[in-house]
Amino acid sequence: MAIKKILGQNISFYRRKLNLTQEEFSDLLNITPCHLSNIEQGKQFISEKLLEKISEVLQVSPYILFYSFDTLKNNDNLYSDIDKIIREKFKSFSDELIDEIRRKDFKQR
Repeated sequence: MAIKKILGQNISFYRRKLNLTQEEFSDLLNITPCHLSNIEQGKQFISEKLLEKISEVLQVSPYILFYSFDTLKNNDNLYSDIDKIIREKFKSFSDELIDEIRRKDFKQR
């Protein structure tokens, strides 16, 4: 299956999971509904910037959008759990790093 098709199906899947219409979702992404439709149908690929925005709005890591749809459908809870753990660990690590930088900056003053 083509990567554009997999990506489009997953975007559509997670959009519908959030009960967003194509119009609502495209507004959040600042693209036209026609552009979104082409992406979801696998007719167009997306830029890195748009991938980041889609991932942010759908609240999923970008990598999960590239798994085959059948894999996601059969293991949705597993991947959601993995994604949640990754996000929590990343947030914790980021917070610790910021605290450490602030402490070092404070000591230098």
